Amino acid sequence: MPKNPPSSNPLIALVPESIRMLSPYRVPRPPHVRAKLDANEMPYSLSPQHQVELADVLAQVPLNRYPPADCGLLRAAMAERLQVSADRLLFGNGSDQLIQLLIHVFSQPRPGNQWASIFFPSPSFIYYRIAALAASVKPREILLNDNFELPLDRIVQLFESEPRPNVAFFARPNNPTGTLWPSTDIAALARDYPDV
Repeated sequence: MPKNPPSSNPLIALVPESIRMLSPYRVPRPPHVRAKLDANEMPYSLSPQHQVELADVLAQVPLNRYPPADCGLLRAAMAERLQVSADRLLFGNGSDQLIQLLIHVFSQPRPGNQWASIFFPSPSFIYYRIAALAASVKPREILLNDNFELPLDRIVQLFESEPRPNVAFFARPNNPTGTLWPSTDIAALARDYPDV
């Protein structure tokens, strides 16, 4: 859809302003790049042996049927491997879908507030902002410091101010900076702010 579609289309009035103002989400594909680290892509294809093994597995999959929506086998295997309850796991078709689901599920404004918000450091994965605006949720960003590290003191201030964010996203490693923030910092925020 064009950024400013012609007003002669009556359907345009049904599209929220926050979506009409979005630019298309385009993944850059620069020539001669071997490793797209921003997309977590490997520069190498599967080995011939792995390609054959994958083809053998795919030949057994009933592709004419929808797969189980609950991902039961994968859920059970991952729950055992991670030593967590299976109902704590969420699966989707890539990170974009999971981000969108989380924002939509937690998009109710907190009591006494007019709007819900999500938090993410900046710069970070552009889809956080896009998914928030598409869900009419306010994106709230805090700039990383000069070394692309998390400004934990400012994040804590935001988490303690009103209106507090409903959801916080931390890409690890961060996209596009590649910064690998300490997992202990993220875990401490999750522990100290369990309702975010």
